[in-house]
Amino acid sequence: VNIANASDKADTVPVEFALDAKVHLVSLAGERIVDIDKFHIARKKLAINPGEIITGITIPISGREKYYFCKVGGRNSMAISFVTFAGLFQEKDGVIEKIAVSFGSVSDAVVRFRDIESMLIGKTIAEAQSLKDAFVAKYEENLVTVNGRVGKEYCKIVCLNLLKDFLKVI
Repeated sequence: VNIANASDKADTVPVEFALDAKVHLVSLAGERIVDIDKFHIARKKLAINPGEIITGITIPISGREKYYFCKVGGRNSMAISFVTFAGLFQEKDGVIEKIAVSFGSVSDAVVRFRDIESMLIGKTIAEAQSLKDAFVAKYEENLVTVNGRVGKEYCKIVCLNLLKDFLKVI
C-alpha cells in the first residue's frame, strides 16, 4: 500500500483515494486515523507528525463491486506510470449512491474532484447517462496536468479517455 513515500505516482494511491481509505498512525502521544486525502497532501508532503508511524490502512469492505483501474506506462511490465486511474461506482435500486474518480501521476498530488462527482450522485442511471458528456466536460475544464514523464497535453487526453471508459459501467 505504497503511501509512505508521498508520491502520487504510486500505483495504489489513486485507488485508496477512490475508496476513501483511512490511514492509521501511532506515536507515543497516541493513535489517530486520517482520511487518505487529508494525509497524502502532495508530492513528498504527508500529514504525519514527528514520531508517528503508519500502522495500517482501512479500506471499506462494501462498495467495491463496480470499479475500474488502469495504469498507463511505457511498456507492459514493470512500467513506471504515466497515468494511473481509479474509478468506483455504487448504485442501489437504479440510483447512484457513490461515484469516485481519481488520477495519479498527472499533477503534484492525486487528483479527485468531489464536486464534479456530486453531479451524478442521487441520479437514476438514465439521468446519469444523459449527463455523461457534461461530466466529462467538467473534468476537461478542471483537470490541470503537468509535464512529467509525458507531456501534459498527452496526459490530459489519456485521463479523459480513461474517464470515458470508466463511465461505460453506468
